[in-house]
Amino acid sequence: MIATTGETSRQCGDLQDKLAGQAMAAIACDLDHAASAYADAVAALRGASQAADDAEKALAASGKSIEFVAKAIQLASRASVLAASVLA
Repeated sequence: MIATTGETSRQCGDLQDKLAGQAMAAIACDLDHAASAYADAVAALRGASQAADDAEKALAASGKSIEFVAKAIQLASRASVLAASVLA
């Protein structure tokens, strides 16, 4: 049988209250750490997403540059053919 009266019971109750408070403090600390880690992960994800967007824009610009170079080569080829036919 557990004593529920007396000095020992009061001390046990006080210790139980203290332990509950410390457990709550530990949980709160853990939650703060988890929230901080989550915020860091979200920030890293946003950074990675922005980098992917920037890379996509750079690839699109490179693709346009390649198209322009291809057109310039076609025009140069046509000019060469025309020049060859004029000189022939």
